[in-house]
Amino acid sequence: MEGRKIKLKLSVSLICIIILLSVFNNLLIYAQRSFEITDYNSQVKILENGDIQVSEIFEYDFNGDFNGIIRTIGIKGSDGFKYFKASEYSPEYKELEYTQSLDADMVTYKIYDKSSNEKKLFLLEYQLKNVATLYNDTAEFYWKFFDKSNTSPIGHIKIEIELPVAEISAEELKVFGHGPLDGKVSIQEDGKIVYEVFGLSSREMMEARILFPTSMIPNSTKIINQNKFAEIMKEELEWAKQTERTPTLESLVKDWESQIKKPKAIPETETEKPGTKGDIKIVDWTNYLSDSGDYYYVVGILKNVGKDIAAYIKVKVIAYDKYKKLVSLEEDYADPLSLSPEQEATFKIMIKYNSKIDYFELMVNWT
Repeated sequence: MEGRKIKLKLSVSLICIIILLSVFNNLLIYAQRSFEITDYNSQVKILENGDIQVSEIFEYDFNGDFNGIIRTIGIKGSDGFKYFKASEYSPEYKELEYTQSLDADMVTYKIYDKSSNEKKLFLLEYQLKNVATLYNDTAEFYWKFFDKSNTSPIGHIKIEIELPVAEISAEELKVFGHGPLDGKVSIQEDGKIVYEVFGLSSREMMEARILFPTSMIPNSTKIINQNKFAEIMKEELEWAKQTERTPTLESLVKDWESQIKKPKAIPETETEKPGTKGDIKIVDWTNYLSDSGDYYYVVGILKNVGKDIAAYIKVKVIAYDKYKKLVSLEEDYADPLSLSPEQEATFKIMIKYNSKIDYFELMVNWT
């Protein structure tokens, strides 16, 4: 009887050891699995009705066995998806099955495709409704491509945004980006706006903001009956000043022509020269160095605090050296050119870089 008990105990112990070894082995295999998202390339087309069509390719490098990928997309600021399609793009092109779930303003897609120790490209295509907003004085595309919901770092990001009309002058566009400080933005010869980031950390934000003529989205139903241009420019000016004050802050603001950098300290002085009507005040302003280092850009916001219309508003920027001697002088008109009481305008003036420049003085004239 005792012999049977001993054998039974040994058998139970052996089974437990086998189970534990199996569990440990599975945990070890699972722990050794990993993947990297090495590249993200997106083509975004803004339609005349304010929708956006997106085609994005993710490059994954799998180490171990996986059943698919997960993509979470925020829909706040839109009317949701019109369609969504997922495919394996390389090494074999095939359409993939997926499931989706909604949590507040986030839609999560689980896309099924077995992968093992290999590199793959995944193509996601979708359309989001009513993304661009139509204000009285500007149209706005403001979209967050990645945020805290993204738990995986991405090695390289390139986003190309196509406007409904390619034939547009640079003066009609205002382009901004918020995200890693080393990001870049530019306008290509074909009119596409390109955002590029070399390394996005997990849970790090990246968003694009573009102001363009209202005539480009004539069929939009996302209409807000108010002037917004000056307010948006003021918001972006604050982003720029935050970036300059706090170099470690994970945000950036860029105009399409240049990347904001922290130039040497230049004291900001300003004067206003009243004209015969209205009363124009400089609400806020800053300066930054162009990406090429060849120019300073002086940008800011004006406001008519008087009781009459002010017309032909012109801003003059005077550059001085440390001895208070004149180095250069540039001037240009505000946008818009005339202001009714309580209205705001913006200005942007380009000054050729000169190592002698120590500070700027601003003057405003109008009639």
